[in-house]
Amino acid sequence: MDPGWGSSAFGVVLLQVANGRIEVMIAEEYERPRYQDMAEKVIDIIRGLNRRNIDPDYLDNCKIYVDASNPEFITTLKELVGETTRWEYIQDKMQYCKKHNLDLARYMNVIPVPFSTAAMDMLVHTKELLEYERPLIAINPSFTKLITSLRTAISDDLGKLSKEDTSYDNVLDAFRLALKGIKVVKKEREVEC
Repeated sequence: MDPGWGSSAFGVVLLQVANGRIEVMIAEEYERPRYQDMAEKVIDIIRGLNRRNIDPDYLDNCKIYVDASNPEFITTLKELVGETTRWEYIQDKMQYCKKHNLDLARYMNVIPVPFSTAAMDMLVHTKELLEYERPLIAINPSFTKLITSLRTAISDDLGKLSKEDTSYDNVLDAFRLALKGIKVVKKEREVEC
């Protein structure tokens, strides 16, 4: 999820791993919505996937990657899913996992991702998944904004996405965030979540 800033759009992408591939289920941009409305929309999506109220066992398999630049939105989401909202604890856990090379997704379901340090790795990871030796990502043609963003994406030599040259950059950022939770096991050529 990319909450966007000021006049930029709010990007939401939902992925599932099924049939040995990554399927895009939702890829949308919302123009300047209220954060509370978007937090409720995310919870509605999770409830819809679960077909009942949110329970911790189900939520363990559902990870929400969010741009870390918006602690207010992250705190709202964490509160709605029953995670701690203490920002100091969240930052400490992020630093601990980074220092010890641990996957933050093992410790929380709403995962803040700082673009300042992760953007290049996410861009490279996205490119690798899109260019894998066999097609791994299935995108329905109806997700025109995501497809357009992928076709127009331009990055500099440092791996930073050019927001000015990329159409629908918020849905692309949300896509990169969602793919962060996908690992490819090359030996067995299977996709893991």
